[in-house]
Formats: sequence, C-alpha cells, structure tokens
Amino acid sequence: MCLNLILPPNNPAADTGFLIMESDEYPPMSGGNTIAISTVLLETGIVKMVELVTNLTLGTPVGLVTVDADCENGKVKVGVFNNKPAFVFKLDY
Repeated sequence: MCLNLILPPNNPAADTGFLIMESDEYPPMSGGNTIAISTVLLETGIVKMVELVTNLTLGTPVGLVTVDADCENGKVKVGVFNNKPAFVFKLDY
C-alpha cells in the first residue's frame, strides 16, 4: 500500500511537491511513484499539459526532481525523470 501526497511546492522552481507514504516507511524518493504522480498531475490538469513534451519539476525530500513527459491526446505516453545521486550513508551498518 502506498500513498503519494501532493503538496504545495516548498521551492519556487517546483511545479508542486509530493511525499511518498508507504505502510512501513516514508521513502525520500521512488522512480515509480515519481512517474505515477507526474501522470496524475498532468492527466487531471493539476499541472498544465503541453503536447508533445511537458517538463515538470517536483519538490521531493531529496530535492528537486525533473520529469520529461511525452504527451499525446491528453495522456502521458512516456515519463523520464532525472534522479538525485545516491550515496552510502554508512558501510557495514
């Protein structure tokens, strides 16, 4: 079970913000959830869709994440996001 909570942006460069709420954790970032929330934002009109490509900027707990969504006939066909770099918090923890 998972919930994507749409929030007002906390950064003026973002179109909107969102948090991922799962039954056992609040992950700071998820690619699948990023594509899902982008699709909902565009297909419901919360964020204006521009065909053929809509560029979104989402505020997440890891910072700004950009999404390029290929759109046609009011639907998102393909979504590609630019994730933040990952790092090891502590080895052998």
